[in-house]
Amino acid sequence: MLNLPGIDILHTYLLDVIAAIRVVKKDHNDTIHRFTWRVINSIPKQHLTIFIVCDTYKEHSIKDGEREKRGTGKQYLLNSPDMEITSDFNMFIRNGKNKESLLNIMEKTIIHDSSKLKSRIV
Repeated sequence: MLNLPGIDILHTYLLDVIAAIRVVKKDHNDTIHRFTWRVINSIPKQHLTIFIVCDTYKEHSIKDGEREKRGTGKQYLLNSPDMEITSDFNMFIRNGKNKESLLNIMEKTIIHDSSKLKSRIV
């Protein structure tokens, strides 16, 4: 007999946030706050538990050579969810510090506005 996962597992969604960031369309003059909610709202509604996962850039990693070939963007100072997202977003997220700062602000945005999640858990 095949043991299928319980219904609570079937309503769980793993979000690779960097993949989602690359796919979700950014509006002109979009802020981090609006973009965060566009990413969350892109997840199908039947998923009630959402785990957000992402990779990190470790210094002196085996992937350093690959990252150097792709190039790195300049580092920005991100300090508010009301900041606009740069128009060259792909170059922006090639910088590990930018990506880390963006994810931290997105996390704080979700926590601050958690009432928008309704019955979902992130």
